[in-house]
Parts: sequence; C-alpha cells; structure tokens
Amino acid sequence: MVEVTSRRIVVIGSTGFVGNAVMNASRLDGAQTLGVDRSQVDLTAPDADRQLASLLHADDAVVFAAAEAPCKSLESLECNLEIALCVIRALEQCAVAYLLNVSSDAVYLDSREPLTEASPSGPSNWHGAMHVAREALLNATGVPTLHLRPTLIYGAGDPHNGYGPNQFMSRARRGEDIELFGDGEERRDHVHIADVAKVALAALRQDVIGSLNVASGETRSFREIAERVVEVSTTKIRVTSKPRSGPMPHGGFRPISIARLQTVLPNYAPMLVLEGVEREVSHRG
Repeated sequence: MVEVTSRRIVVIGSTGFVGNAVMNASRLDGAQTLGVDRSQVDLTAPDADRQLASLLHADDAVVFAAAEAPCKSLESLECNLEIALCVIRALEQCAVAYLLNVSSDAVYLDSREPLTEASPSGPSNWHGAMHVAREALLNATGVPTLHLRPTLIYGAGDPHNGYGPNQFMSRARRGEDIELFGDGEERRDHVHIADVAKVALAALRQDVIGSLNVASGETRSFREIAERVVEVSTTKIRVTSKPRSGPMPHGGFRPISIARLQTVLPNYAPMLVLEGVEREVSHRG
C-alpha cells in the first residue's frame, strides 16, 4: 500500500466532471497533484503524446479521465480512441507507477442480476463500446491499472445535463415541470460524484488493480427520483410524461454489485439517491 500523499497524482482531464472531483479530493487529502486539461495539452494534436510525456514522472499515479462524453456516434468513438492512444504513446515514453482509468458500467452486457466486475462485457451503445476498447488498449501498456466503472453519476459540476437526477434538479431550479419518458419506471443505480472521488482516492492509496464498480448498490426508478425532487423543491412543479421513442435502455433495470468495492472500502456508506437529491436541492436550490 502506498500513502497517497507520498507521490504525485496527475489527473488527465482535470476540468471534467470526474477529473475535477478527483483532483480536488486528492488536494484536500494533502497529495501533490498536477491537473492536465485541454488548455495545456490537446490530446488530439499531432505532438500531444510528447507534450504529455514531458509532464510525467516515473513514480506518478495517473488518473485518466479525459473523454468526449457521452460518446454517441462513430465520430465520437474515433475521437475517444485517439485520446486513449495519445495517452498510451505518452506512457510508452514515460512508464508511470500506476494508472486509474475512469471507465463506465456501460461496458457490461445487460443482466437482471447485479452486475459484478466479472460480468461479461457486451455494450449496447457507442459509449460502452468506447470504454471497452479503451480498457483493452490500456491493459496492453504494462502499467498497473484499475478501471473504475461508475454507474450514472449525479451532483454539482455535471456539464452534460443528461436524463436523470441532474436534469430533474436543473428543471426544478428553473421552475419547469420534470418530463419523464413513459412512466419513468426504469430502475437504475445512481452514484454521487463525491462518492466517485472518495472511491478513486481509496484506490490510489491501495494501488487497486483490475476493475471496480462504483455505485450505491440500490436501484430506484426515475419517477421516484423526480417525485423526490418535486417534494423538496421550493418551486411549484409537476412530474409529467411523454411517449417513448424506443425501448427502455437496458430493459428498464440495471442493478450493480458493490461487493468488491466494499472490500476496498469496508466502511463505504454510499449516499443513496433520494437522500442525495434532497441534499443537492437544499444546497443549490
């Protein structure tokens, strides 16, 4: 085990949702931290690998959180693979001590049983395919690597405003009704960004390798989440519905196992989503 404060943590993608949260948590923990964002190194530029390698030290722990997300097209997939290949070429020039790759639970084949780290991969969209490919490419570097696989993340700082807790809270702040697809009956696991950063920090301390789910271990329907936002909101809004344009993603159910996570963090007490949205609304309005 390595004390996180004893070596430098380099966060590639430090201004992104997850990267920024991990960097801030590392700094609060007393670690020497270097953030690398697009203003310093454009990972799609021809000379980017040499620029990035020049910033790295052999004893660094690197957090790879740079991505064009969410990945929704072939063009986006190509861009994300180009970013990963740039990082890999940089690691060939300066092999670091440890690599934490921010992946996603989208890598897994759909299942009615809780998804474990040993569950088969079988992505059903471009985003999952991108993460499967990046994980495989990074495994070939020889650097001790952990693929962190968070489920749907919510909390302050999310730039995507995707369907779910953050979109619902944003609409509530604007005094707009929350619109659900169908009856909002899909049940998903959601994890707060602070818990993702906490788990990443624990993995960096312990040099955890392989893959690791990051979730709450609880599934809730989008309707339950929307209704909690309405309940705690100070604005008068409603939950409405609109017809679906296609089938429910993942068959409407996506349970995630956190058994391995609880061995890494035995005292892990995730913020459950209904409590989380209540806290977010009370803090941010």
